[in-house]
Amino acid sequence: MIVLRDFQKECVSQMDKLTSGLLLAPTGSGKTIMGMALAWKEISRGGRVTFVVPRENLVKQTYQSAIAWNLSVGLILGEESENRIAPLQIATYQSLGSKKRSLDWLDSTTTWIIDEAHITAFADSLKLPVGVRKLGLTATPWQMGRKRSLLEVFEKVVFAPSPRKLIEMGFLSPPVYFCPTGKGNGKRFDPSPGFIWHWWEKLAKEEKTFIFTNSITQANEIALHFQDQGISAIAVTGCTPKKQVEFILDEFSKDNGKYLVLTTCNKLAEGCDNPKATCIVLANRTESKSGAFQRIGRGARISPGKSHFKIIDCVGVAKQFGTLDEIEPSLEDFALAEPKQGTMAQKECRNCNAYNLVTAKTCKFCGHSFDVVREFDPLSGLKRMTKSKQEDRAIAAFHSLLLKDFLSSTQVCDHEFLQQFGYYPISNWIADAQLPVAAESAAVKAAWRQFKKITSDRLSKSIQLPLPISFPAQKT
Repeated sequence: MIVLRDFQKECVSQMDKLTSGLLLAPTGSGKTIMGMALAWKEISRGGRVTFVVPRENLVKQTYQSAIAWNLSVGLILGEESENRIAPLQIATYQSLGSKKRSLDWLDSTTTWIIDEAHITAFADSLKLPVGVRKLGLTATPWQMGRKRSLLEVFEKVVFAPSPRKLIEMGFLSPPVYFCPTGKGNGKRFDPSPGFIWHWWEKLAKEEKTFIFTNSITQANEIALHFQDQGISAIAVTGCTPKKQVEFILDEFSKDNGKYLVLTTCNKLAEGCDNPKATCIVLANRTESKSGAFQRIGRGARISPGKSHFKIIDCVGVAKQFGTLDEIEPSLEDFALAEPKQGTMAQKECRNCNAYNLVTAKTCKFCGHSFDVVREFDPLSGLKRMTKSKQEDRAIAAFHSLLLKDFLSSTQVCDHEFLQQFGYYPISNWIADAQLPVAAESAAVKAAWRQFKKITSDRLSKSIQLPLPISFPAQKT
């Protein structure tokens, strides 16, 4: 049986008291595990549970969780044989709507658990009897274009700790964002495979990476470009056969597996749990806040030796919706539909000075055509997102000391930084430290990456550091 963390126990305890409740738990918090704990409690009381998921790829994950709880399971899915005796049934909502099978026997269900409730709870096939106990699970309160609120389906909401709190508790990896530096000037940036490769090589080469794209075509183009550079990349899309997807994900999860980089449109945005992924590349423009954070969540899970994960945000998602560690959900977020625009979701027309959505190709007021930019200057296109000017100065100083260490084959950058600033540097600052352009030969770049990895491991293991929330001023 699984041993729950304290916050998971509290969430399960609160949910188990409800007849109509929704658990809002961030991606990586163990939402499925908590859902299965609720199923175990109900079954141990002699009840029967039907666990509903929105997609086939979530069935395997849910099934494995059920087995870990020593539960007898039946699957309602495609051509799978039914096991009606099992007290736990796992079904996709599509299967519940099938006219080819009779599901009257599910009337004996005493508790329905609805996973990814922001999708599943509104399915036409999910017609539960009035008064039946229903418990929902979701990582997001926001719903793109929905005409109904989850508060119309579930009476009460139980909030798991926010991503920020889970990071502070050590249950989620802290994110490090790299975002576009320019203001756009009315231009819509469409990152090319070359731009994505350039920044991935500088910031995350040799790291397990998910790259999220706008289309299947773009996913294939980026995968081919990475392959041409000698990287084991492959596109996983809706066109990829199911058995091949399983093989690819299995290889991706291995330390020395066949694939290092997976490109995808929407196929892997949900239900793909791989704690070893340390980089997320966002190459897809979106108006969906929930979709954006679902994709980012693929890198948030903790793993031994993983001190943080990188988000290479090529299209300004962080400026549009904020960052993962800023999310503090409340009941107000359960509006009928998620906001289509965030803090920086508009751009100014240079012709009439009117504001338009960042995705607009022409100004809705004057008809001015916005330019589509295929490339930014690769030397200034992305920059680490920081909290303050003090942090900017501290990182710049540390990078200078790190380069000095590399050139002199020493390991004193952390001690010299401490003498200058009065506190130790943070290991994830190493990620965007750059060589001078003149020194960027293939051999030197390989040595630089190895040096940065060794130094990062040394810092993260030897020094207990606070989260980079605030920074004291430099000593005078």
